[in-house]
Amino acid sequence: LLPRADRVVVMSEVERHRFAAAGDRVQVIHNAVLSLPTVAEAPALDALAGRPGPLVGVVGRLSPEKGVDVLLRAVRLLADRGTPVRLAVAG
Repeated sequence: LLPRADRVVVMSEVERHRFAAAGDRVQVIHNAVLSLPTVAEAPALDALAGRPGPLVGVVGRLSPEKGVDVLLRAVRLLADRGTPVRLAVAG
């Protein structure tokens, strides 16, 4: 597909170099960093407020390569051991 692509979008200059053969068709769009919403802006976080344990979260596409399943298993292991943890997943 690469030779026929009109545009190749990557997320870093390192990736741009990996696709150097695509020449000027490569465009870098850096990952965005967003501020976290307040509880008022994200009512679902209300359920996590005031509970014990650290808040662990993931924001991203819910696809296998992101490893959200690994995070879910880790949180389950902690819960089974009696270690309090709060989890927020957005994707």
